[in-house]
Amino acid sequence: MKAWQLGVAVIGVGAVSLVALGVGLWAYGGSLPESHQARVEVHIDADPTAVRARVADWANADSWKHGVTHIEALPPVDGHPAFRECTDECIDFVVERSDDVVVTRILDHPDFGGTWTWHFHPDEGGTRVELVEDGEITNPIFRVFAHHVFGLDTNIRATTADLAASFR
Repeated sequence: MKAWQLGVAVIGVGAVSLVALGVGLWAYGGSLPESHQARVEVHIDADPTAVRARVADWANADSWKHGVTHIEALPPVDGHPAFRECTDECIDFVVERSDDVVVTRILDHPDFGGTWTWHFHPDEGGTRVELVEDGEITNPIFRVFAHHVFGLDTNIRATTADLAASFR
């Protein structure tokens, strides 16, 4: 076999292997549940009213949420406030509830969606914040990485840590 033939064979085997890996990840991801629930709790040394107010003030979340570069108001959705939050990508949200509990929902993302529900409980002179993500990951390859590489609670852990740090 000539060197160029060997090179073509190696490239061909590599390409077939990459396609097979992609198909395998897609198939395996398709077998994982699309929906999930993740829950995180954190204690914050601040009054529950102040903590809830900070979370509910979505227009200023870039002052405490790591990586948020831009937030803009969107037209209301069914009478509820909506906003776009930009990090590496921009994601649109609607605030479905903002009283004693704050609930935000992702609007129309092609790969994932769901709600974040924030609860605020008095706790030893501060606040016990509970954040529950009821999510869906529609992209099977994203599902594999969320389940086995990043973790289903990565975003809510980072966000509650940012919130706690904002009160220090």
